[in-house]
Amino acid sequence: MMINRILAEFLKIKRQPELRIVLSVFLLFILFIFFQKGMNRQSGFYSPELLNAQYLSSFNLLLICLVGFIPVVVIGSFISGIEYKNNTNVFTITSTGRIYSVLVKIITLIFTILLLVLSMVLLGIIESLLIIPKKNIYIEWSILIPQLLTTFLDLLGSAFLGFLCTVLTKKIYGGIIFAVILPLIIERISFYVPYFQYFTFDYYSLS
Repeated sequence: MMINRILAEFLKIKRQPELRIVLSVFLLFILFIFFQKGMNRQSGFYSPELLNAQYLSSFNLLLICLVGFIPVVVIGSFISGIEYKNNTNVFTITSTGRIYSVLVKIITLIFTILLLVLSMVLLGIIESLLIIPKKNIYIEWSILIPQLLTTFLDLLGSAFLGFLCTVLTKKIYGGIIFAVILPLIIERISFYVPYFQYFTFDYYSLS
């Protein structure tokens, strides 16, 4: 039953054109950076001795940490607020229960972010095969696994922020705007009240 509900949530968000547009733009940006670092010899990213699956996967994970905030906020907001958007929230709650419905959405969010992070590693492997097709795939798991975990937790925190803001506002776009603005406000306050730095994502993700 739980698996069917999670698959149903995936189908709901898959059918949202706005979400597809955001993720498509994000993917195009990732691919653009790939061509810059892997194919352009004039680029500062081009380092032939480092162009292997390990380097490219790590680079993609770093990249998604730096620029993935808004895409994962959008994902979290859509998973949380799809029922509000389609005016089906009451039906969902009465058919499965409020707590169970929220639990399914949280698990769906976790799986979505995990798939997104793993896709960056897969993309790194594909990139290495495209650039140097005859070179063996080299991955140092002792380095990559901590990077995977760190990236996953960093993005999941941002996605949960979008999820919670949408729950509070009961509107997808209201949740997205609030989730994007709130960290900026807290970061600004932390300049004057240092204690607030412990509530910023940068404090936990910079290293």
